[in-house]
Amino acid sequence: MRIWRSFQEKKNRMQMFFLKFLNSRSDKYILKGTMALRACYNSDMNAYSIELESDERENLEKICNGFAKKYKFEVVQIKGRVFWEDCYYLFHEEYGTLNIILKKPVASLRGNFKRKVNGIMTYDVNIIFNDMMNHFNDRYGLMSPFRYEKKMESLINILFIYKNYRQELWGNTLMGINNLLAYKGVYKIDCFLKSRMDERNKSEVKFVNKLCGDVRWLFRDLGLGYESESDENMLCLMNIRERDNTLSFVGYPEGKNMGRFHMIMDRGTGEVLKLDVPVSEYTVKAQKKMADLIRRGIRIPETEMVCWERNCDWYAGKSGDNPYEVHWVKTVGGLMGKPYLDKHHGTFNSLKEAQLSVRDWWLKNNFSPPYVRQCLTKNGDVWLDYGQYTAFYVFKQVWPHGNEGKGDSHGD
Repeated sequence: MRIWRSFQEKKNRMQMFFLKFLNSRSDKYILKGTMALRACYNSDMNAYSIELESDERENLEKICNGFAKKYKFEVVQIKGRVFWEDCYYLFHEEYGTLNIILKKPVASLRGNFKRKVNGIMTYDVNIIFNDMMNHFNDRYGLMSPFRYEKKMESLINILFIYKNYRQELWGNTLMGINNLLAYKGVYKIDCFLKSRMDERNKSEVKFVNKLCGDVRWLFRDLGLGYESESDENMLCLMNIRERDNTLSFVGYPEGKNMGRFHMIMDRGTGEVLKLDVPVSEYTVKAQKKMADLIRRGIRIPETEMVCWERNCDWYAGKSGDNPYEVHWVKTVGGLMGKPYLDKHHGTFNSLKEAQLSVRDWWLKNNFSPPYVRQCLTKNGDVWLDYGQYTAFYVFKQVWPHGNEGKGDSHGD
């Protein structure tokens, strides 16, 4: 860890050397992104790359070559003119690689908000804040680890700017973040943050839990409460038959995806919590659409929608006479992907006892999943998906001798 910190500190200093070198030769290149916050607005977030905007492109290659010659760097790759983006990679054995990315300004008016801070040309904090909101507002869906890290970086930067430059944000900017968070919802953001978290890594759990707490603070500070007791906020249980498996999960209708139900978290307490689902036409439309699907027989009798009480225990499951083995499985390519890591969690007398063992492990390690859903296979085995995208639990029935081979709990 100390070696990595020392290396990162050297790289941070070299990034600043490059920015000073660049601005001493031209003020037409405007710094943006995480590096702008670090160099000009006192953020301590490490920047993966130096992002620049300018209508002038030819001169930057000469500046990079001049910097490389002065500090004995090697220009290992110049990738240019792909969707108006030039990438320069400057490599040094001691300082690593400097990634310089040049893009054309997305709007000509952005130039009216450029500032020189600490001798470096950059944008007003409102422009950077809006850029971060646009990055974070991108569709969630299935994303690569790199996209996940970039979106998380954008959220961290949003929190930093709001905490430290709240008084400098324009009214339209504050309205934008208010609308963004109200639209996404605290639980959807919570689900995103934990979707690739390794709950067995204590430092990572601590970091993400703190970030989730900061998000809730931001919701409260903007006046967006996320706890409600009204009947309209009751959760729904849906049992949907997918191929040969019955999938059960809890969720709530959302404005953007009318008729779709998003999974939510249990918090590891054995209770199903209510969500902040605003009383709106979207909720009504979603319920009507689901009712219409049932009337048309598309999912009958496999689909039903009922309300859950607050104290309902999602760990209650069918417990056969056979014990269950619990395995923690990591996959490549999502929940149904090919497993590459299988860790034995333990053997228990019943399904409920096995489920509770997972909950107790989460509680012990201060981990709360963004949501929990279970999939029951034909042979009585259970998959437990808890929002990790590439990790889930498998509860395998231990059959008496002579009854093996009734099915594969993972499926190929």
